[in-house]
Amino acid sequence: MKQVRRPDSAVWAVFLSDNLSARLASVLLCANLGQIENMENLMIDLHCHSTASDGTDSPSRIIEKAHEIGLTAIALTDHDVVDGLAEFQAAAAKYPGLWAVNGTELAVDCPGASVEILALDIKDVNPFRERQKKLIAFRNQALVERIDKLNGLGIEITAEDVYLKPDGSCRSVVGRPHIAAVLLEKGYVATIQEAFDRYLKRGAAAYVPKRNPPLRETIEFIRSHNAVASLAHPIHTRLDDESLFNLLKKMKDYGLQAMECYHSDQTPADTRKYLQMAGRLGLFATGGSDYHGAVHPDIELGRGKGRLNMPDSLLQPFIERKKL
Repeated sequence: MKQVRRPDSAVWAVFLSDNLSARLASVLLCANLGQIENMENLMIDLHCHSTASDGTDSPSRIIEKAHEIGLTAIALTDHDVVDGLAEFQAAAAKYPGLWAVNGTELAVDCPGASVEILALDIKDVNPFRERQKKLIAFRNQALVERIDKLNGLGIEITAEDVYLKPDGSCRSVVGRPHIAAVLLEKGYVATIQEAFDRYLKRGAAAYVPKRNPPLRETIEFIRSHNAVASLAHPIHTRLDDESLFNLLKKMKDYGLQAMECYHSDQTPADTRKYLQMAGRLGLFATGGSDYHGAVHPDIELGRGKGRLNMPDSLLQPFIERKKL
């Protein structure tokens, strides 16, 4: 992606002010005035993962990459945890032209569908940090059960193998990608994808569903702490259009505000369909690549699988939040 030229110094002075609403509004204003070249390349990414959960880039490296490709805003949304947000914000301080959005992706229990909810624009991470203790306990139990199944298949793997990082430190949260990496390292599979296909994906030999908090409780928790609740990657719910629409109506009653209409696994036709659904229900659109780094090498930050284009206009609802 071509590097974006930043606004001139007069506009930039506004952008650098402490008023976040003014900063973001100025970005959109600059775009409207034609003061930024290649507007089609000026984008955001409100869904990515770091080494704080199951990504391979550190939070600070994600910030660096976002700046390198000219993103206007980037959200860190690690699975169930907020441990990477302090490093994320510290790194972002070096790039005042980039808005670093605090977030997390929360798995939920929703019978009949696979659902995750993005919490975006988190103001106070402490309630989320307290909540993650319970979520990590659920993950730990699932890990034990997965390892038991793998051992039963003759695969020599321990919890220590999964928890220890290459530098000897201990991960704060583990998931299936970490198990897959160990299986690859030990030579049981040739690729990460093979590990999922043979052992870890739904229906595979060592698959174990993770216990998750209820859908309604999760949405209400996010809203009660003044964050935005957005349905992540609706394509992954495995619901037909009518069932998804009905679920969205129910979730809106719980407090859902948005839907991730733009995602790496969603085609342009999917995006148009989800935008229409969101419009009918009064939900606003969010978008993200779901970048994980080397775990999913076909997905690029900000660009997904090459066809993702998430415009700055998606930031407008977040700007409006600042006015309340």
